[in-house]
Amino acid sequence: MHTHRQPRDAAPAPGNPHTRPAPHTAPPGGHAAGHANHPALAHDQADDLARALLQDAGLRVTKARLAIVRMLASAPEALEAQRIAQDLAHNGLPDADRVTVYRTLTRLVETGIAHRIDPGDRVFRFSLTDHSRCDDHSHRHAHPHLLCDHCGTVRCLGDAEVVVRPLPGASTNTKQTLERLQSDVTLHGTCWDCQAKPALE
Repeated sequence: MHTHRQPRDAAPAPGNPHTRPAPHTAPPGGHAAGHANHPALAHDQADDLARALLQDAGLRVTKARLAIVRMLASAPEALEAQRIAQDLAHNGLPDADRVTVYRTLTRLVETGIAHRIDPGDRVFRFSLTDHSRCDDHSHRHAHPHLLCDHCGTVRCLGDAEVVVRPLPGASTNTKQTLERLQSDVTLHGTCWDCQAKPALE
C-alpha cells in the first residue's frame, strides 16, 4: 500500500486531481511486448502504477503526466520526447505539446521516476527508472541500455547490470564518489528484433 503525500507542486484548486480519468494510451509503435523493467500491464494496472509513482514522488497527477508515465511503463524501448508528444496527440491529448512533454520529462527525471539516456546521437531517450537495485552503497549498478546499430532503437536491459565498485585500497574520495554516482552504460550491438529478421542480401 502506498502512502500518499501532499504534492509538492500542487496548485490550490477545487476537487481532487487524483480522481480525474485519463485517456487510454496504447503502447507506442503498436508493440505488444513489455518494458524490460516493467512487464506489459493492463490499462488499469498501468494507470495505477503511474498514479502511485507520481504520488510517491509528491507530484500532482495531471493528464499529461499520467499518460507519459503510463507510456514509459508500457514501451519496449526508451522513447524520444518527440515520439511521446506525437503519440499523446494521436491518443487524444492534443494539449500535450512538445514543450509540455519536455517539461514533464524533465520533472520526472528530477524526481527519479524516469531517467534520461544519451546514446551519443544527440537525441535523448527516456525510460522508467529501475527501483529494484540493491541498497548497498559501497558500489553502484550502472543501468545498461542497448543501442541497436541496425534500427537505432534504445532498449533497457533490465535483467543485466554493470557494477562499478572500488578496488582494494581505493581512496576515500573514490569511495565517496561512488556513493553518489549515477551512471548509464550504453552498449552497441544488434537488438533481438533485428536478430530475428532474415539477413538482407
